[in-house]
Amino acid sequence: MDKGKEHIKLILLSCLIVATVIQTALLWLGSMSSHNFLKKNMDYEPIMPMNIWVVEAGNNDTGLSNSLAFYLGDTTGNEKKDYKRLISEFKKVVYEYEEEKSLTKLEGIPWGKLLSMPSIVLEYEIPLGLDSISGISGISSLVDKIDYVFMYSKNKFQKEASLCLVNSKEDYYYELSVIGNFQDIEKVYGAVTEDDLTKNITTYQPSATIENLQIKGNVFLPTSSQETLVTYPILNIYNPIDLTKEEGEQVLETRINDFFISPLVKEKDIYEDGSVVYTEPKKTIVTYNPLGTIEYLNLDPKQTQNVTNLLQGYNKVLDFIEEAECVSKQTAENLYLSNIVQEGQKITYYFDLSHNGYRIQMEDSLKKQLGITSYLEVSIKGNDFVSMKVCTLEIYSDWQTQTFKSHYLEPMDNMYSLLMEQGIEDFTLDRLELVYLVKDFKHPIELAWGVIYKQRWYYP
Repeated sequence: MDKGKEHIKLILLSCLIVATVIQTALLWLGSMSSHNFLKKNMDYEPIMPMNIWVVEAGNNDTGLSNSLAFYLGDTTGNEKKDYKRLISEFKKVVYEYEEEKSLTKLEGIPWGKLLSMPSIVLEYEIPLGLDSISGISGISSLVDKIDYVFMYSKNKFQKEASLCLVNSKEDYYYELSVIGNFQDIEKVYGAVTEDDLTKNITTYQPSATIENLQIKGNVFLPTSSQETLVTYPILNIYNPIDLTKEEGEQVLETRINDFFISPLVKEKDIYEDGSVVYTEPKKTIVTYNPLGTIEYLNLDPKQTQNVTNLLQGYNKVLDFIEEAECVSKQTAENLYLSNIVQEGQKITYYFDLSHNGYRIQMEDSLKKQLGITSYLEVSIKGNDFVSMKVCTLEIYSDWQTQTFKSHYLEPMDNMYSLLMEQGIEDFTLDRLELVYLVKDFKHPIELAWGVIYKQRWYYP
């Protein structure tokens, strides 16, 4: 009799566990028949810029060459909080001019003028609509896509400010002036440009203020000399999912169980190359590649007819990044939006990593080895999350620092020699910047110069 009671208790306990797992999955996924776990209603978060710069203009008559810039993340220590203060005041201006519909498109970006006054610059990796930058849905028709927002003022934002929306790729802009109180912008600018703070951090020079520098538009170049070396933390890389260790499978299961409505009954197959494929028939496939990727495919999307714009989709993806275990919290903190591709109703968002304002660049051979183009890509269609691929390799710093001694003229000279060998004498670079260059998965990651020429990366 006692054995019978124990058997019944065991069955009831098992049923409760299964019911709890299913209920949790339903709360996260939305329903048994769909992976529509993305919120339908939410306050829209604007797309955050890749970098935020504070430009301090020169105080004498020597011209633009005296303008210096600071990366916001190096200064106040709370870049995201400061960004919210800045974007809040930006929204006020956008609402005002949305009502008047008075913005005029102008050709030829006046980089010299924009960089000759105290300013705060929001820099985006790709051109975006004003709705995506402000978080205000339905105003994208006000201006074409832009990748720089300049907020500048002759009097350091005390009584007035000007706003300039720039498309650096196609060389046009929109400009407007506003009279009013800009306390948050003024406070951020004042805090960043204090002498006691700026003398201890890396300074940058706008490339548009440097004569005969063959770079399109403007980039912010770190000033480096024997007196002002760039000091940076060395990074390391590893895969936290190691199936050769006892806890490896448990770590993997934790990362992927959110994708299944009934994770306890998913099927598992292991292949010769070490790949592990989990399947929930007719619903879900999740593949783990031990080189360092997790890939998800929704076999049964249900709500693909609903129209989702780029801003709404971005917010749904942010919700996924925050909730999903497959993206670690540390990784989520360092992601930036690097591209958006729209194919019909399907929108794919691409994210890559940065650290302290320097993007983390993998060499193309490593990306090919992993089968990725970006660190994270997420596709949605209508209200459904339909596919995802994420690199599981973690980047971390053990706080060992190193100094970088190369001046920006060195990679320029190296690129000139390289292109001359190819018979190219007249050239303009698309971009020049310092990057964390991942050359392999075993050694520390250090800074290197990265150059984009005709949409291809070089590391001269």
